[in-house]
Amino acid sequence: MDASQFRHLLKLGLGRAILYAKGHDVEAFRNLILDACLHCYAYDPQIEGTRADYMLELVDFMPGKTFYHEQVLNALPGSGDDYDAVQRFRFAACLAFDGDDRAKQAMYQNYKPGPRMGEGIGIDFLQMDGTNGLLFAAEKMGELLMATREKVDLGWLLSVAGEKLGEQEAREALRKAGTENPRIEVYRLAVEASRKRLDESLSRSGEMINASYDQLKPKLPEMTFTWITSWGERASDADIERAAQGLAAAQNPKEQYAHLRIFAHRRFPLDIQLLLGLVDVEQERVGLAALKALSQITHPAVRELAFRLVKRRARWRGEAIDLLARNFIHGDHAIALGWFEAEEDLETRHTLGSDLIDLWERYPDEETEVPMLRTVYEQGPCSFCREKIVRRLIERGALTEELRSECSFDANDHIREVSNPPAKPEALKTVSRSKRLRGRCRGPAKPLWGDGTACRGAHYRSFNANPCRWIQKVRSTRLRTSGRAYRPLAWNVPHHGKVMCHVLRELSNFCCLPGRAGGSPIGLVKPSPATAPQG
Repeated sequence: MDASQFRHLLKLGLGRAILYAKGHDVEAFRNLILDACLHCYAYDPQIEGTRADYMLELVDFMPGKTFYHEQVLNALPGSGDDYDAVQRFRFAACLAFDGDDRAKQAMYQNYKPGPRMGEGIGIDFLQMDGTNGLLFAAEKMGELLMATREKVDLGWLLSVAGEKLGEQEAREALRKAGTENPRIEVYRLAVEASRKRLDESLSRSGEMINASYDQLKPKLPEMTFTWITSWGERASDADIERAAQGLAAAQNPKEQYAHLRIFAHRRFPLDIQLLLGLVDVEQERVGLAALKALSQITHPAVRELAFRLVKRRARWRGEAIDLLARNFIHGDHAIALGWFEAEEDLETRHTLGSDLIDLWERYPDEETEVPMLRTVYEQGPCSFCREKIVRRLIERGALTEELRSECSFDANDHIREVSNPPAKPEALKTVSRSKRLRGRCRGPAKPLWGDGTACRGAHYRSFNANPCRWIQKVRSTRLRTSGRAYRPLAWNVPHHGKVMCHVLRELSNFCCLPGRAGGSPIGLVKPSPATAPQG
């Protein structure tokens, strides 16, 4: 195996990299391995988590593992406010859980939280030292709040603390400490204010979900695109007709985008030439939204558009398979797979791969499905999507022993579990140290309601260019960290009213995704009876 091949395995988080390190001398790849320890290679860390546990397990098979431990600890000072920093602190936390006091000390000395990732790193201290860790992180976050005017991502730490320590206990600990420490009090009050704003936002969203188009139109610019899509799914045919006319009359890209979102899951009732004319508009992501609306339509012009996007290497060519799905003819399986295999752009390949799996689900072809799944497994950048592939291979009885063996070391915990389910509880004692630590460090999810049914990930499309595009229905079991069950997320996510990163984080926590350091930022709030889903 050469360096480029090994780097490819590390980028994808495939267990094959760990198996190779276990059986071969990988000293020649030292720089590659160090870079993967210091920098988060996950395609979308918001969904997949960082690769700290995965890399720690890999270097544990190397004779010079202490070199990598030292380099990560030395890199903690000035780590910044990104997922590289989250991974380094997570790496150090795992060492601390193993009894490395120097790693723990380095974490405490170098924790200088930023507005985006401060709380995510702070959860490591909570997991290590309980209430004392919570208060330490809260004080540091309070210092940040007092020193910056930037928007600070808040609520995640307290949510996890509520699950680990008990919600009342966590809040009381902050309240009591806040009477003596103004920095902790600033943090506590800011979290409460953030929670209140979220409650108010959810309440407003619930009140507007049954509004008519005429009532909704003045508020469209204020609404999140997920909420607009959800309204469109529930709107009457008359309101959909008026919304289409509103799109035709829209004066600027922002208005066009908001109106187009209404038709993400509803068929556009007017002449599709209006949508086709918006495909090349790049401002405010209008072109992408137009393609989403066109994906609901069966028409020769839509099929022709799919081929034109790929041929011209258009910005949104990743939507080509989605357009093809409603305009499918015999032979399209091979065409769509060829598009995926030829694509070099990572984001586009991810989008095509997600739609490729859905294309086979919609139009089954048993003869070609397994080769398609293996292709996406080898080339798809997202370990979350890879989990769905592994599950499908298992259903088809096509998961080879060789593949099952490398799945045992995948960066995605759930791939490890579904490919090698324990025969009895005692089997947990035999799994790797890293896997045990994952279970210890990952915080439980915040409940929706206590009387719900089993938690399932929402079938959810993201318009964010970076987060995982599909959150598929892969969580069919109850959360491992709690005996409680949860309502499906399909209704709740479009009504959540948070920015995209928060929504995705909610989903990743409710679905107990791999490598997470904690729970949701605030947790979904129980809606009023008038807005709660029925059934």
